[in-house]
Amino acid sequence: IVLTCKHNNIETIATFDEDFKRIPWLKVIP
Repeated sequence: IVLTCKHNNIETIATFDEDFKRIPWLKVIP
């Protein structure tokens, strides 16, 4: 899902997965 978001230029994703916070270009919405 991360690669899909990156490919679609989607830098914001709603997730409760802490692992996504490790990705610099990804903004996590709690």
